[in-house]
Amino acid sequence: MGYKFKSSDADVTEAVRRIAREQLGRALDALDGSEDKAEAVHDARKRCKKLRGLIRLVRPQFEDYKAENRALRDAARRLADLRESGAALEILAQLEKAYPERLSGPNAATLRATLEARRTETHLDDFEARRAAFRADLLAVRRRAKSWEVEKSGFGALKGGLKKTYKRARKTWATALETRDPKDLHQWRKRVKYHWYHARLLKPLASETRIAQLDQLSDLLGDHQDLADLQAMIAAGDLPPAAAQALVSPLAIEMNRLQNRAFALAPKVLGAKPKKLVKRYRKGWKDWRD
Repeated sequence: MGYKFKSSDADVTEAVRRIAREQLGRALDALDGSEDKAEAVHDARKRCKKLRGLIRLVRPQFEDYKAENRALRDAARRLADLRESGAALEILAQLEKAYPERLSGPNAATLRATLEARRTETHLDDFEARRAAFRADLLAVRRRAKSWEVEKSGFGALKGGLKKTYKRARKTWATALETRDPKDLHQWRKRVKYHWYHARLLKPLASETRIAQLDQLSDLLGDHQDLADLQAMIAAGDLPPAAAQALVSPLAIEMNRLQNRAFALAPKVLGAKPKKLVKRYRKGWKDWRD
């Protein structure tokens, strides 16, 4: 078990099928077994992202990549709004603790009530139908995954996807560093997360420190995106103006703090040139498999 390649895997195809089977099984269990709707959705959607990371690693050697990536993306989108509405409440709670002098009393209560009402109104009336459709989508992917084929069997099956994803992480980092635009930081976060998945899948080749630092970078950028989403709600007039005004300064301070921490951490995990990184992983694969 586990989201990683194993020395006992006969080849890359067997590893990909095994990992996909495990992740799809856990996603389906989450949808069927949890009474907490938000937690069930979060868990199942997380498995979809991990699966997309898996097939992205073998993308150049996996003929069905585009179709399966689209299927997993579209399945996860069925319940995305439920997760997003819950994230805003989590962020508000964190800001209340960090800035009690700014967010307390009537303002905090008004914001919380508004966000809770938005969550209640987020299509919960058709939740069961959408969960059933999500489940059917995952079952269809699981049936197809039994016959997935990766063209190459060794490191050659992995190097193209590994290099492409890492290059994109570096490119989006450079763009975000230049613009500081929340949209660009969001794109950077997505590429970092995929590279983190690849490091986890190739855990025998990636150090625990590297995996932990990529996880931390992804979390920093994820928290920044949650703050940006709340900021966008204010700009769109979705929150009571007087209460929302109390959020403006804390949001700006926290977003700046998080992005600065992310930019400081980035060179540690994205500083190496792509060719050097792939070379290091190739050597590690040869030593591990041989």
